[in-house]
Amino acid sequence: MKKIILLILILAFVFLFWFSLKEKIFFKEYKIGVSSGAKEKFLPLIESYQKKFPSKKIKVAEKDADFLIDAQKRDSFDGAIEIGKEINSFKIYGAGLKKNIGKDTVYYLNYKKDKKIDIDFLNFLKDNFSYNQKKVSITLLGDIVPARTVYFKMKQNGFDYPFRSIKNETSKTDFTLGNLECPITDKIEAPLEGMSFVASKKVLDGLDSLGIDLVTLANNHSTNFGREVFVETLDNLKEKGIIYVGGGRNYKEAHKLKMLEKNGIKIGILNYNSIIGGVEATEDLAGVAWIHMPPWEKTINQEELFVMENEIKEAKKRVDFLIVAIHWGVEYQLEPIKEQTFVAHRAIDSGADLVWGSHPHVVSTLETYKGKLIIYNLGNFIFDQMWSEETREGVIAKIFISGKKIRRLELVPYKIYDYAQPRIFEGDKGRYIIERMLSKSKFE
Repeated sequence: MKKIILLILILAFVFLFWFSLKEKIFFKEYKIGVSSGAKEKFLPLIESYQKKFPSKKIKVAEKDADFLIDAQKRDSFDGAIEIGKEINSFKIYGAGLKKNIGKDTVYYLNYKKDKKIDIDFLNFLKDNFSYNQKKVSITLLGDIVPARTVYFKMKQNGFDYPFRSIKNETSKTDFTLGNLECPITDKIEAPLEGMSFVASKKVLDGLDSLGIDLVTLANNHSTNFGREVFVETLDNLKEKGIIYVGGGRNYKEAHKLKMLEKNGIKIGILNYNSIIGGVEATEDLAGVAWIHMPPWEKTINQEELFVMENEIKEAKKRVDFLIVAIHWGVEYQLEPIKEQTFVAHRAIDSGADLVWGSHPHVVSTLETYKGKLIIYNLGNFIFDQMWSEETREGVIAKIFISGKKIRRLELVPYKIYDYAQPRIFEGDKGRYIIERMLSKSKFE
């Protein structure tokens, strides 16, 4: 019996010795190099692996690396194994048109043949590099002004008249967002002419039929009848269950981040106005959030730009995908001015995933910057500007997000009829609008 116990102890000792020796022989210290462009994505994964398998000596090395994680195959190594793909491209669809924008990035583990690859480490990288594929979809609408002649048409034909032909199209995504340029109240009789807009609470039923979840208020018309009516508008929207952003009872609320959540993805929205006419929110007075800039100012207000950048940085910490909506630009101009592009780039540099513009009343261009999308303007959605083809035309933008990035952009062209009613083009008849839009768009 003693001999058996002794034999077991000897075997146990030999096993432990072999296991220790095996660790030293087969799991020597690996020197892993990580290229500068891959560090943000892979250094956290390596640290996680080191904590999970402390016996496997993985060391990040700047020089003389046995392996190199990079977005390309290196000639100085004998071979390369694909770790995973970062999808940076997205597809544009609309009216029979298809276009692929951007380029995906493939990452490799470059290796030397005389160095044994730790399969566990390789599989760990592959498994954990895969992107979160939770999905969410968003519809973006242009300027909504249910006032003036639109209001007259609603009184004639019913308050759902502007929305009848298009509501089935706008409610197909998880969320629908639009720029509301009109105070909502029953205390003021809506004027049928002029540049001050107002509409009855009955309009909210029509907006609700569109599936609208959130409206932007930082524009030059939402405060047309002063602060008191604007506050009533906020109350009416809240009562209807429509979230608003860019406006509030004071500065803090006007600048407040608003969030939507679906399938575990948090969507954040911030909103700013730059067009003369909007009442600015103060510390204790209602109004909208501002960033003063051309064409109504000579230069961009640097202090407000700094505030916007900080608000974007803080917002990005709380959400997975951040939209920054800005009311800007020159009316009826098809291309953005340089200051719009500058501010859009600064917003993206600060953490915005999408910049969404409004105001010019015509369909403008798109741009990609650092892999992020800028929509400069989608045109009128509901408005009575029947005096030109361009002001009657618009585009619905449907954003499909997966893995916290835009994977597809669907553009749906339409035209406004009878001063009030947008109608989707059949087939590819509206393709000319998208082609004009893309012809001067700038893609990286």
